[in-house]
Amino acid sequence: MQPYLLELYGDPHAYLIAGLSAAIVAGAQMLGGVLAVRIRGLFGHRVSALIAMAGGSAITIGVLALAASFWAVVGLAVVWALLFSATMPIRQAFLNDMIPSQQRATLSFDSLMSSAGGVWGQPVLGRAADAWGYAPTYAVSAGIAALASRPRPIAAMDRARRGPGDERRARAAAGVRHACPNRGSGCDVLSRPPIWAAHVDRRHHMSVHEKEPNMDMPPIVSPSEWEAARAQLLVKEKELTRARDALAAQRRRMPRMAVEKDYRFEGPDGPASLLDLFAGRRQLIVYRFFFELGVAGWPESGCHGCSMVADQVAHLAHLNARDTTLVFVSRAPQADIERWKARMGWQIPWYTLTDDFDADFGVDQLHGTNAFLRDGDQLFRTYFINSRGDEAMGSTWSYLDITALGRQEKWEASPDGYPQTPPYQWWNLHDEYDEPTVFEDALSEASASQRGSRST
Repeated sequence: MQPYLLELYGDPHAYLIAGLSAAIVAGAQMLGGVLAVRIRGLFGHRVSALIAMAGGSAITIGVLALAASFWAVVGLAVVWALLFSATMPIRQAFLNDMIPSQQRATLSFDSLMSSAGGVWGQPVLGRAADAWGYAPTYAVSAGIAALASRPRPIAAMDRARRGPGDERRARAAAGVRHACPNRGSGCDVLSRPPIWAAHVDRRHHMSVHEKEPNMDMPPIVSPSEWEAARAQLLVKEKELTRARDALAAQRRRMPRMAVEKDYRFEGPDGPASLLDLFAGRRQLIVYRFFFELGVAGWPESGCHGCSMVADQVAHLAHLNARDTTLVFVSRAPQADIERWKARMGWQIPWYTLTDDFDADFGVDQLHGTNAFLRDGDQLFRTYFINSRGDEAMGSTWSYLDITALGRQEKWEASPDGYPQTPPYQWWNLHDEYDEPTVFEDALSEASASQRGSRST
């Protein structure tokens, strides 16, 4: 393309212009890769996205052949670069679903086919440019691209597999929409479904097991051999536990971010501020649950992945005993939230978002868990968990480990002056905490059998 650009520019030795043009096109390719997910979200089916974007590339090359202006050709080259680079991850994901896992080498296969096209295509197009000039050569390229983007062969490939060559369509065929909270961001570009993805058809799982009946299971051993193997793994288990404790200690040393805006919510008792959500306690954990217009099942149900998180939340009395409040927030009105909570049997305090809290704290497009600390009326953001990090949330310990004060037990490596009590001293039955922050009876004879020696 560079010789063609220099020809249009009128100076065959303007190498700076050629280099700048190449840099602009390269930047467009980078941008296309970044925007691939959002571009994919514009289409209901992945196959449709592939056909449309390949066709768009062919049209762009065809128009480029007719352009006679230097800047027009540069602009068209930018459009082509965007489409070409955005198509790559979608095509690779499509191939990833078309090929069985045991035969899969998607990226290598995709690169092989692209390279093979270059081996025969570039010499042919180069010869055409020598014989006819650049513009006719681009017209030939447009024709080749148009042939490659014909809908029927691509659709036939998808039908031949009879599998989830298009994830959204497979889910739709099963009667389940993609429970993707960011509504149209093309989350199925990636091969691994995110935590909030909807369930897949049970029949598809059965077909997978029918095709792969022989599992590579570990050997059967004697009890002593099993204990020896377990002892080896226990070393790594302990290392993981220590690493998790060390990470929690680093979280407690994270700098705080002051919350300057006066965020407003609607609760079961009416309007509420972010400060009100603390319910008088020192720490607040806020989980963004996707229950609103646009989520699969609305208004009868909410995001399936978010619902799994809610199902595994421990009794809140234990968090409250550590001066910590957990709440959920959604865009749904309170009447819908109360009906949804009653159906699912959840007792979690739940508020309606009314402003840009979700956008400001990284949960407008994806679920996530924010931790806050209160010093009087001054509020601070102290930590944030999202994506697969939310999978581990639910237990009292996992929530306390992301807070600024931690579990508040003496064994923890916390900064000087942090509130701490002996391990086990504050533990209680959830219906026997006289007050959420009063610790009692754990050192009595009645609880001696539960104390034992400290083990981490």
